[in-house]
Amino acid sequence: MVSKGNYTRYWINKFNDVLEDLEEGISMGKFFSYLIYYLLTSFIKFYLTIIQAFLNVFLYFVLREVISPLQLL
Repeated sequence: MVSKGNYTRYWINKFNDVLEDLEEGISMGKFFSYLIYYLLTSFIKFYLTIIQAFLNVFLYFVLREVISPLQLL
């Protein structure tokens, strides 16, 4: 498992290894498969972060509206 802090470094090393293989004549398909996988996982992580932030803000305002009337009781 790759930690959050090392996520970018992990992929830089992975691409570096693949590029070295390309120089040795390994197929370009392997490079593109890593690239596509990286882009998809980065896209998913990015949108999950946005969704989490949106939900945090949404819940803050919803809970504030629910709790305020209860404090008057």
